[in-house]
Amino acid sequence: MKSRRFLIFLCCLALAFFMWLIYRLSQEYSSYFRYELTVLTDLDGYTSEANAEELLFVKGKASGFYILKYRAGRNLPRLTLQVGARELKSSGGSQSGYFAFAASGLKDYLSLPLEGVEIETFLVDSLHIVLQKMASKKCKVIFKGTLSYLPQYTSFSPVIVKPDSVVLTGLERVLQAMDGVETQPVHLKNVDRDMQGVLGLALEEGVQCATKEIRYELQVSRFVEYKIQREISVKDIPDQVKVLLIPPQLTISFRAPYDAPERSFEGYIQPLILFSELEKAVSGKIIPLLSELPATVSQFEMDPPVVECIVQKLSNAKP
Repeated sequence: MKSRRFLIFLCCLALAFFMWLIYRLSQEYSSYFRYELTVLTDLDGYTSEANAEELLFVKGKASGFYILKYRAGRNLPRLTLQVGARELKSSGGSQSGYFAFAASGLKDYLSLPLEGVEIETFLVDSLHIVLQKMASKKCKVIFKGTLSYLPQYTSFSPVIVKPDSVVLTGLERVLQAMDGVETQPVHLKNVDRDMQGVLGLALEEGVQCATKEIRYELQVSRFVEYKIQREISVKDIPDQVKVLLIPPQLTISFRAPYDAPERSFEGYIQPLILFSELEKAVSGKIIPLLSELPATVSQFEMDPPVVECIVQKLSNAKP
C-alpha cells in the first residue's frame, strides 16, 4: 500500500512539474535573436535582390516556447527586407556595387512582421549589401544543331535565323564575355527537303531576353558533283622574274545544285598563288588558293592539292 501511494505521489509531482513548465514556457521573456537577411530593392541598373553581409541582431520579447525552438534550431532564420533606392547609400564608389542603409527604419523595411517576436530594439547601426551591376547588350543569334542529309542532298547556304539578333539583359560581367547567344540544340537527320521550325534560346544564368522564340529556316537541294580543269595563275610577280608551275593546271571537284549547268561556272573558281606567299615557302611547294567562288557551290577539292614552284630570274635581270 505504501509503495502504491508513493507512485501516486510521484505521478502527481511529475504532473505538477509539467503544468508548471507549460506555464513558464507560455510566458514572454526578453531575449536576443540573430537573423540572416535578404534585401529587395528597386535601384536602377542593379540586381533587385542581395543577401546582407552582416547578421541582424535583435532584442525582443517572445514566448519561452519560441525561444526554446529558436535556440534548438541548427540554421538561423532568414528575413526579407524591402528597402527603397532612396535609403541605399553608395559605399566604396558608384562602380563597386557596395551599398549601406541605416538600421533606424528596419521595422518599416520588414516585408512581414517577425513571427513570434515583439521587437524591442535593433542592435546594429547599419547593414551592407553588394548589388551586381546590370546591363543590356545586343547579341547575334547563333544556330546550334547537328544536320545530316540523305545521299545526294545538301545545303549550300547557312541556316537562317529570325530574328538574327536579340537584346539581352543581365549581369554586366556576364554580358561582357558574350559575343552571341545560341539557340536550344536541334538534331535533324536524313534531311532531303527544306526545313523550318521554332527554337528557344540557351540563356546563361542571370541573363534574360524578351524574345522567347527564334525561327530557323534550312534550304536543302539535290547536288551534282562536277570536275573542271583550270590553269593556275600567279599574282604580283615582280619584273624580270618567271615562275614555273608543276603542274601548270589543276583538276577541281566540287558540288553544285543539280539544276546548275556546268557552263555557269565559266570565269569562276580560279586557282591562284600569291608571289608574296611563294617567297615564304621553304621547299618551293605551296597550296593554291581558290578565288571567284560562287555562293552556290561547296565541298572543293584540288588534284593535286600541292603545286611545285620554280622561281627563275631572267638573264637580263639586274643584280
